[in-house]
Amino acid sequence: MFDPAFLYLRKFNDVSAETEDLVCKRISGRVSSSELIKCFENGIAGEYGKVYKADPETIMMWVKKFINNKVSAKNYLDSGLIPVSVNGVYVSDLTDWMKETNKCYMAFVSGVSEEYFHHYVYKCLVTDDRIKKEDYQRYYKFNPFEFEQNGFVETEEMKSAMRKSVRDYFANCKAKGFDKIYFV
Repeated sequence: MFDPAFLYLRKFNDVSAETEDLVCKRISGRVSSSELIKCFENGIAGEYGKVYKADPETIMMWVKKFINNKVSAKNYLDSGLIPVSVNGVYVSDLTDWMKETNKCYMAFVSGVSEEYFHHYVYKCLVTDDRIKKEDYQRYYKFNPFEFEQNGFVETEEMKSAMRKSVRDYFANCKAKGFDKIYFV
């Protein structure tokens, strides 16, 4: 076999064809070829411990640690955004909203529209004093009649205004070269 990941690994360590065959059979379907290259980069760099020899045991240990890291909480940025229809009260932990803010920012940098951001991201940024509570009012015209009728209920127009304020904040952060908003 000549898996691209093993060709890459052979640049740094001697790996027998038998080792490649055994490892490929054992990890079949669990890791893609591009992920395996990333796994080998991490292993060679010493992220999984000191490298003495690229034997099947070492490589399988690398793959196991790579898979564990891939599904860990550290890689929350790879998960999807919270749908805007979800009631934000159910995701009450501020740390979760900080992570969601980072995911939304990464999505924004990649070109995703603010309409896909949950409006609680705005509340997280207000809570952390990153933006002012009144910022959304640039995009929302207060209607006293609506307030008297419904009380304080967040309308879709208010939520949209909050998202636009978040978009403005993200655009400012992007211009400054930020890679994320929170370090969580």
